Amino acid sequence: MNSDDLSRWLQQVTRQLPDDVAELIREEITAHYDDSVADAIAAGCSPVEAHQQAMAALGSSGDVADGFAQTHHAPRNYLIAAVIGMVYPLAYLASIPLNIQLSGESVFNLTLFLPLLYVAYGFKTMLAQRPHGANMVGYERIIHTGIVAMCGARFLGWVIYHQPIITETYTRSLTEVHSMIELALNTVALIGLLLVAMGFMLLGERVLHLRETLYGLLKPAGILVIGCGLCLAGYSIGVLNDSSGLRTLAESLAVISGMLAVMLWSCIFFRARSEIQVFAA
Repeated sequence: MNSDDLSRWLQQVTRQLPDDVAELIREEITAHYDDSVADAIAAGCSPVEAHQQAMAALGSSGDVADGFAQTHHAPRNYLIAAVIGMVYPLAYLASIPLNIQLSGESVFNLTLFLPLLYVAYGFKTMLAQRPHGANMVGYERIIHTGIVAMCGARFLGWVIYHQPIITETYTRSLTEVHSMIELALNTVALIGLLLVAMGFMLLGERVLHLRETLYGLLKPAGILVIGCGLCLAGYSIGVLNDSSGLRTLAESLAVISGMLAVMLWSCIFFRARSEIQVFAA
């Protein structure tokens, strides 16, 4: 029975790993288990008690499995995140010659905004697991909700009206909506934009208090994220006040700061990829 318990535990914690890596880990954990049982018996425990103590010391099979999988696949995941983060600046730079034609296109806007999720995701996952890190889950949820609301409203507006809604165009004010539906879409988009702005400012401010610098790039990334949040908030105010000048300036600064932020965070991911210790055969 004792052997069966350990075998099932080992099978569960190594199920997401390659066979050669899983075999090495099973051998190492089995040796650790045997040592724990021997120590417990030497201390006066019965074999059953020693087994129970050794199994308890191994921890939850689900948590251990997640930890092994995350560590083993971290370099690949960091590389993917670094590449996806670069979608934003590359897509924007490639669009400059066609900016008028692409303005308001749903796919283009999703290309620009969705990679920002990786900035929040990167802060949340990497910093929470590092020395002096922090729990960024709440901030990431605010940003995620805001981006989904903003992009969803813009997408629906384009599908319904075949043109950008007011939050994306400088030719109309909020008083010139086509219908209550468009007003509702603009409201949702503005709320989403403000959520993203607030989430970025909170996230960046929290990062500035962390001691972990991540190659000296973390604090600059935090400052850029705060700047992007302030610019997005400024853009929202420009929409509400129908101020084309403020919207143009805020949009330009938001694009620049957001672009630099995702590029910097992609560099952090790429650097982190090389420092992760991967299980090897």
